[in-house]
Amino acid sequence: MQPNTNLENALSTPPEPSGQSSSKTSPGGGLWRWLTSTLLRSSTDTEPTGEARPNARRFDYAVQRLTSPVVRCFILAVVVTGLLTVLGTSILNNYHARAHHHFDSASYRYSAILLYYNSVGQRWTSIVSLLQQKDSLDLVVRLLLYPKSLTKFHGHLAVQVPLMTLFCSLALWYTYKRTGTFVYGVAALSCIALFGTVYHPVQGLMDYWKDNLAVWLLGSALLSWYLSEGATRRGWGFLCGVMLSMLALQRVVVAFYGTAIFLPLIAVALVQRYRDGTWRRLVGDALAFGIVPLVVASFLVLTQAKGIIHYYGVAGYDYAPPSAIADYLWNHPFATRSAFRYGLLAFLVLPAIVQVTSSTGRAGYLVSAFWPIFAFLALVIATKAKYHSFSAVLLVLTVTAVCRLVPSHLSASSIQKLALTLISVAIIGGVAQVRYYSAQTEQYVERNAHYRKLFRELGDIVAKRPAGTGVGFFFDEAFALVELQLYFDRGNRPSPRTLRYFSSVHPSYYRASFGDTPPEEIAESLIAKMEKDVGMVAVVPSQIEDFARRVQLLPGVPGVPVPVQVNGRILRHIQASPLWRATHYLTSEVYGPLLVFQLSATPLSQEEKWGSLNYQTPIVGLNLVTAVAPGVRQLGYSSPVSCPPRWLNGVSYQGIGAGDRVAFSLLTDRSTEVMLRAGVKPGSTKAGTHCSVVVRHAGTDQRFHFSGEGELTVPLQLQPGLNEVEIRSADQADVPPPTGEARPPIFELCSPHLLPVGTDAKGK
Repeated sequence: MQPNTNLENALSTPPEPSGQSSSKTSPGGGLWRWLTSTLLRSSTDTEPTGEARPNARRFDYAVQRLTSPVVRCFILAVVVTGLLTVLGTSILNNYHARAHHHFDSASYRYSAILLYYNSVGQRWTSIVSLLQQKDSLDLVVRLLLYPKSLTKFHGHLAVQVPLMTLFCSLALWYTYKRTGTFVYGVAALSCIALFGTVYHPVQGLMDYWKDNLAVWLLGSALLSWYLSEGATRRGWGFLCGVMLSMLALQRVVVAFYGTAIFLPLIAVALVQRYRDGTWRRLVGDALAFGIVPLVVASFLVLTQAKGIIHYYGVAGYDYAPPSAIADYLWNHPFATRSAFRYGLLAFLVLPAIVQVTSSTGRAGYLVSAFWPIFAFLALVIATKAKYHSFSAVLLVLTVTAVCRLVPSHLSASSIQKLALTLISVAIIGGVAQVRYYSAQTEQYVERNAHYRKLFRELGDIVAKRPAGTGVGFFFDEAFALVELQLYFDRGNRPSPRTLRYFSSVHPSYYRASFGDTPPEEIAESLIAKMEKDVGMVAVVPSQIEDFARRVQLLPGVPGVPVPVQVNGRILRHIQASPLWRATHYLTSEVYGPLLVFQLSATPLSQEEKWGSLNYQTPIVGLNLVTAVAPGVRQLGYSSPVSCPPRWLNGVSYQGIGAGDRVAFSLLTDRSTEVMLRAGVKPGSTKAGTHCSVVVRHAGTDQRFHFSGEGELTVPLQLQPGLNEVEIRSADQADVPPPTGEARPPIFELCSPHLLPVGTDAKGK
């Protein structure tokens, strides 16, 4: 079968390998021709005589065009892209129907929606502004060609799907030009099925992550470079330069890794020029390859360089020592599955063995195939970055490596056998991954369903605030998540004029926004700004310890982090200030109790500040009652997930293990005192007969040690407003168990209850 000469002339494709005829027929080519001719042939075409001949010629031409390599290449690429798209979107739809939006993709989607509404009547102004922002290519294309896609959940696919189709087409065309068959190209693309990122509901290949669009540009650039034979084929060299330029506009971090990968390839090409004596063509080839990247690079330096350096050099937060990054890559959930590791090994090793054992002079192909993979992983480790989308980049680099290892020296039957072997490996590994991630998705939904419930509740609350007023979420970076939940679930259109008051769990974000300003001054500036926005809503953790615990779980956060100091100051001010009315009290498995306040235009009395508070019903089954004492109400109750309250013979029990805690809130409009009482007994023989109980109230810990069963009696001095109480086990018992092992204490609270001061032990 003759390759398409028009495409070859247009893009200057490399010639067929030596010793191989360009008329080599691909396996299955006869079946393809038979199918297409059967589908297109009409009954009048069976005897092409007389007046039927013109009609027959038209259909023969259609069949010839449809059976051309270019058309088959494109159709196969569309099929592969379509399968990946259908699989990925179905996983996303299944997850998001029951769970919350993820932080990164939610931010990207929300920015796209805001862009759509902000650009009404000023599209070109918005495009000019976008071009001065990093990672904005897909937004520019969508705003220019299909603005409505900015408001769609899967709108990013309007850009991603064509990029995927281009990459798949280049992979198939590269292998076809070297073998005369598409079967090995299909095998190379089938290795995508081994990667966990294809099936993950949050970091999935079809979700809206900037990297998920950029990786196809990187892969297309590499394949174009291979087709250009070191930029000597100017058409392919020009396409390679365009792909690299688009990559820089779409995702700077991937462009950085891609540039580092390409520099040695360019150096090798220059050395080859010197050896071959083809320097005369260098200027023309260099212009074809480099003119577009040079223009784009100059544009980025002039418009985005400062912002890029600030973002990655100051605001970037997920860095770690190289050893920790290497461990992160090796033990990442996407990389630990046997189906992935052994499948990937088969895809890279089998073609490499065929190259080494069946031919000579193939070292260059081996090096150029494996170099991008190992260079990328080494660069991630060297830059000390926990690059979240490394799996998507690795996926594309693996496909290009398998394509580069194409055994063009083998016969068609041998290539077919190798390809079918690889496809079989991909099918087995893909089935294993589907089964694994199907179960993982259900567990992920179960773990994260409470996020969706909380964000919908918050969305309904903040949606009722006066138009044009702001929102401050001082427990997490949840603004985009709440707004998206409202937009896609309720159809509420986000307002471009909504003020978002700064808050983050990442200390580096404060440094990027406020420089070296002390935390106290940051908090005061935010408070002053908020209290000019009457009617705004602020959501704060009722216990700053809950927020601190969450922040300090992040890597590389020593001491008392800036977010804890800033949000703690804001929380204390809002709880004490007469300008803030408490409207809602929400409980969360992740964030702990949350308080919702709204700014009033005039000062409020304590009764007005707290009197309209809506709160969730306490857990049924405990003797913690809503009415504790005159003017005192108990709000909410959170217990360890592993130790829910239970009743036995009319007595309530609350188990607390090492690291567990019980928390509740007491709301009062006056200074008063109540008594916390509970029986205490060891909950497990493994803990011995000793246990230590810590009661935290008003920022102070009180520690009680028990040898066997005992009675816990703690007076709680309450101040007007919300008073938080926490009961937990000590990190370690004061007295080790008799066995001599320092085991964590485990105990149970028996009938915990609250009483007014002056009540006797019997509650009278």
